[in-house]
Amino acid sequence: MDTILRIRTGSRSDGWALTLLLLAMATVFVFGLGRLHDGNLDGISRSHLTVAANLSPEHGFLGFYHWFLDEDGEIAYRVYNRFPLGGYLLIKAAIAPFPGDPAAQIRAARTLMLAFFAAAAVAAFVSLRRLTSSPGVALAATLLAFSSFYPLRHADMVATEGSIDLFVVLLTFHGMVVFAQEGRFRQLLVKTCGALLVGWHVYGLLLPFIVFGLASDWYRGGKPWAARLVRSRHLALGVVALSFGLSVLAFNFAREHASLTEPPQGPHVRGDEVALADLPSFRSMVRRLGWDADFNEKNPALEFRPLLDWLVQCARVASTPYYVQNVAGLPPTAIFVWGIVVVFACAAGLTCARHRVPMAALAASGFCWGVLAPSSVMFHSFESMFFVGLPLVFFSIVLLWARRLFERLIGVCVGAAVLVFVLSGLQMERRLRLAEPGLRAEIADYERIRAIAPEGEVIASSRLGIKWSRFYLPGRIFVEGWNGRQRHRADFVLTRERGPGGAGLLTPDNRSVFLYDRAAYDAHYVTLGDPVLEGGRGWRIHLVGSRLLYTTGEDCGTGRRFRNEPWFFLEVLDDRGRLRGYRLFAFRRMSFEVAGRCMAEVSIPGYDVAGQLRTGQLFRGEGPLWSEEVPLPVGSRG
Repeated sequence: MDTILRIRTGSRSDGWALTLLLLAMATVFVFGLGRLHDGNLDGISRSHLTVAANLSPEHGFLGFYHWFLDEDGEIAYRVYNRFPLGGYLLIKAAIAPFPGDPAAQIRAARTLMLAFFAAAAVAAFVSLRRLTSSPGVALAATLLAFSSFYPLRHADMVATEGSIDLFVVLLTFHGMVVFAQEGRFRQLLVKTCGALLVGWHVYGLLLPFIVFGLASDWYRGGKPWAARLVRSRHLALGVVALSFGLSVLAFNFAREHASLTEPPQGPHVRGDEVALADLPSFRSMVRRLGWDADFNEKNPALEFRPLLDWLVQCARVASTPYYVQNVAGLPPTAIFVWGIVVVFACAAGLTCARHRVPMAALAASGFCWGVLAPSSVMFHSFESMFFVGLPLVFFSIVLLWARRLFERLIGVCVGAAVLVFVLSGLQMERRLRLAEPGLRAEIADYERIRAIAPEGEVIASSRLGIKWSRFYLPGRIFVEGWNGRQRHRADFVLTRERGPGGAGLLTPDNRSVFLYDRAAYDAHYVTLGDPVLEGGRGWRIHLVGSRLLYTTGEDCGTGRRFRNEPWFFLEVLDDRGRLRGYRLFAFRRMSFEVAGRCMAEVSIPGYDVAGQLRTGQLFRGEGPLWSEEVPLPVGSRG
């Protein structure tokens, strides 16, 4: 009977290698990566936790962030339905036993991610065991590849694009190896379709596997090319993968369109006629594939040369264990260049012919994903963990060389790999504890807020950073961003800054997140006095307490699209004209409305020094419009 991962334990060394691998993977739990501490719970984790928590039959399992007031003042929810449901359903199952307990939900979700991280390593080990016929080589190569910065940094990140997707990609690679060795095509199709129910990263592996496979079929000759193409299983795999992926995407489109045109019971997004381009999944797909011209125009990093440089940098870091890079100080460039030469020049000579295609596909998978989805890789650091295929192949080949030279050297390599993995995990644990804010204190802040603002209350969030509160405050209705016109309907204001004088503060014991009475909080915006700076098209800058405030003489224009609004620049220079602080932001997205005026608060690094201030705005096709320079008040801080 076939199993998902079939481990051949014909010798005692297989069992010992697998045991050592599992013990090494357990250290990420023991050292604290799986506990509730100052770890890798960033905005992406909270966003995916929120979407998973909101999945329910009541809303047709539609993913959404939070409830909000639309431009007509009615309750709606913001859809986030950009990925297949498989990963979200797994996260939902993990957190469902802990309703109303954010700390327990976070712990359960992160533990689930770490379990899939370990499962991904097991899938890689079993695949390499088949390819190299050496459990020692497979174990050492797996541990060294998983010791690099990106896998360890994002091992416990709660996201469908994290450890869950990494596991299904490596599981699909195992299917490719079994297909190459035994010709079992059906199990490869099953694993491929299962991976596509979780995420799209498997396409980065499938594309080179299909291309290299077709080239191999052509090179072998035999029947006429057309006949070989029709009968090629690599082509059949591509057709099935593309068809199944498009079916999953079409299912997303259908659910989103139904929610927009035929709202289900409860909060909803309404609309009479919805174009395909307005659906969240379509917008996300277009941007990720690099087809959004407006987005690309504002992000020159997506051009070919910057993108190539970034992909090379990702591969460099992925090819170096974190401990070696961080402590020993060995630059990753040398290892990477050596790895590229070895992988692509020697892989065919060191393995038999049937292994060339899956080995080359695994090594190239990270680069292929970067080409397929450039904006995802450039603007999301966690995407770089999918470069793990390159070091898996590289270290396998290097260790095979070592094994041919001296058989007993493999035992030393295994011991060194285990030690490097453990030390890398310890280094990452220390980094996370130093880099992240206190999670326990933040949860305690939100517990006090939940007691004051029960479900159904309307909350205005004054800054973009508060958008992660949607996980901690389910069932509340938010007013934020471009629907700031509805601010007067809110009962409370949520902010990360203590307001001027603490007027209306309802949570005096909180440390990082604060709740205010909305009317009291907004009162200091009614009379702003003379502006510090004036610019064209009606915008001004005021100094309110310790903060800079952009204002216009109009309302926030909720009917406008964010992408059509200008970008604002703010620069602080010292007395010698040197830049001390810089900020680029979208006014409408950061805006809120008080007393009929649209305004946005801005913080500037280094604003506590005397110097000059200038600001400007950029309309597409018009270039920047700068203001004059004015002296900055001494001793102020933004």
